[in-house]
Amino acid sequence: MDAKNWSVRVVRGGELVELGRVTENSERSARHKALRLFGVADYQVEVEGVRPRGVAIYPDEEFEVLLTSDEL
Repeated sequence: MDAKNWSVRVVRGGELVELGRVTENSERSARHKALRLFGVADYQVEVEGVRPRGVAIYPDEEFEVLLTSDEL
């Protein structure tokens, strides 16, 4: 199976925000990689305090991975 490019997105303030891209063979693998690269754990938020949301998937956010347009 060939690796594909996946866009990683979260919904913030009612808008989709693209965090970046990952390259994996399946949607499931892409979700796992997205969490490894962009995920922030509850304890990190507590220790580091509240700050503007950046390029990360926060514990209270839903995220999705979608094939990029060049993969369709």
